[in-house]
Amino acid sequence: MSRRSNGLVGAWAEAQRQLQRQHEAQHRAAVQGAREQERLQRAHERDMARLHREQQAEYRRRREADARRRTEELEARVGVLEGLLAAGSRVSAFRTASLGRAEEIEPFAPGQLACPVPMPAVNRYQVQGGWTAGRRAQAQQEAHARYQQDWRAAQAAEAQRQQQLAAYRRQYDDWAQG
Repeated sequence: MSRRSNGLVGAWAEAQRQLQRQHEAQHRAAVQGAREQERLQRAHERDMARLHREQQAEYRRRREADARRRTEELEARVGVLEGLLAAGSRVSAFRTASLGRAEEIEPFAPGQLACPVPMPAVNRYQVQGGWTAGRRAQAQQEAHARYQQDWRAAQAAEAQRQQQLAAYRRQYDDWAQG
């Protein structure tokens, strides 16, 4: 019996040892998983810190380049202003008499108003034909009437042109004196 009980106890003890080994293996796996997780977390933090340092370095480089560019622009402007100051000091002193220069006024230019209205020519109104003496006399009277009408219209247009020319001349004289 003792052998049997020893066998039963031995089987039970073996089962307990296996159970203990499983627990230890699970515990080792959990510890190893936690360590792996910590290692991955640290690697991630190192990558993030490196990325942050790179971003800061890039930002610093951009700011330094911008500062250099602005400094160069300001130095160029200062150079221009110094040259202006040097050139200005070489010029003779300002005198109020230099302001009193003669003013040039454009000459009077009436444009189309300078051209007189052409008067009608008598030879354009001569009668050409007519079979009878009465018809010729009537045609001659009509031509003379047309000539008189055109002549009066040309006289009126000329008088109007001269009035406009005189008004324009007065306006120009007022402007020139002002």
